[in-house]
Amino acid sequence: MEEAVDAVVDGVIRLDASTLHPKAAELLWRGLTFPNPEYLSRVRFGRWVGATPEEITLVERDDAGAMCVPRGAVGVLHEAAEHAGQRVTFRDQRVVYPPVDFDFTFALRGYQEKAVQRLVRRIQDCAVVPCGGGKTVIGAGAIARTGQPSIILVHTQDLLDQWCSTVRAALQLEAGRIVDGQVEPGVVTVATVQILTPLDEADRERIASRFGCVILDEAHHAPASIFRQLLCAFPARYRFGLTATPERADGLGPLLELRIGPVLYEISHDELVDAGHLVIPEVVPVRTRCAPAADGYTALVSALVADRDRNRLIVDLVTREASARRTVLVLSNRVAHCRALADLIAARGVAVEALTGKVSRGRRTDVLDRFRSGELGVVCATTLADEGLDVARLERLILATPARAEGRTVQRLGRLMRPHEGKATPLLYDLVDDHPMARRQHLARCRAYRRVLGATSIRQPVSAAELRGAA
Repeated sequence: MEEAVDAVVDGVIRLDASTLHPKAAELLWRGLTFPNPEYLSRVRFGRWVGATPEEITLVERDDAGAMCVPRGAVGVLHEAAEHAGQRVTFRDQRVVYPPVDFDFTFALRGYQEKAVQRLVRRIQDCAVVPCGGGKTVIGAGAIARTGQPSIILVHTQDLLDQWCSTVRAALQLEAGRIVDGQVEPGVVTVATVQILTPLDEADRERIASRFGCVILDEAHHAPASIFRQLLCAFPARYRFGLTATPERADGLGPLLELRIGPVLYEISHDELVDAGHLVIPEVVPVRTRCAPAADGYTALVSALVADRDRNRLIVDLVTREASARRTVLVLSNRVAHCRALADLIAARGVAVEALTGKVSRGRRTDVLDRFRSGELGVVCATTLADEGLDVARLERLILATPARAEGRTVQRLGRLMRPHEGKATPLLYDLVDDHPMARRQHLARCRAYRRVLGATSIRQPVSAAELRGAA
């Protein structure tokens, strides 16, 4: 007769360790332990390892001594127990409330309806929808369909504002907010993980227990430690993830399924383009001829952003596009670079704003509102614009500093793909510097471009002189 392993399901699966056979415990640990990419990176580049763990394990202990594993690890747990001649019995303590009658006013597109149906049917899972496909609308539809008090977890102010706007329009109510010290939960609440995480455990549990549904936007962040810890605190019955880019360059993609659930719905860029919901941009590689003697990525970027000729090329390009009344976004991963470029562009008589994490919330909202309306034509932004920046009229995107992550590249493409009345073919200008690391990173970005757009959407590289001659 098989021995029973007692398990309780709330925010995690809690196991009575005394009922788990040592063999099953060993198999469970093996199945839920992964190489730590940060440790491997430090070793590879000869950096100090310090306290960086060699592995990441999702098997933990709570204060009562119970063994805890993620809710998505049910299959791993069953398999480990079966190999030891055991079976798992579950007590479901997930939170569910009497249904709320939401007034959902939106007509969902066909693919959005399919996404909502599959999410709600399986209770815990992910939907992959490209930028511009309406992830917030799908999320609002899922909330309405579950009828549960819900919390949406985001990591930027811009995403919080977008969700509050969607909740207001789609569900006809004002969302509660947990942000910047403002802790005012409602029937539907939007919260930043940066505010929830530092709360003491009692306050965090009190908030978490209010909700029967939790949605993690930009769910590809779920493997990160801050998101892993926070999700454990939410015992909501329904747990959904929404993302445009489930892939992770660090190899921790499996942790997304373990924390949130499997990807049960996915629609491609091509399908949305064919249906007229997205437009196809073109990629223009621009040779800068900038060849700094830099050793390592940080030194490379520092040299690139300080190069006067390279900055002049960017400013020339922005000025040309702005004079043609194109809406332009310049992305740099350095705050000082964004500010410097904005100053240089402004000196050309072009209306421009620098948008960085140091800009106040009110100021940021004002800049984005003017950018979306077309009143402001140019914004120089840090990587905070990689996620959650919804400007449908955007026609030109300039990558002012190199990066290789394919997921981030896809997100940046998505900034250009939203349709807008009168919008011409959008262009992404990809600066290609003459340094081995920069060239390798450009090749990695090209793989992402081809995957999303196809090879024909990548133009032949042009030089700075050719661009100026085309002005």
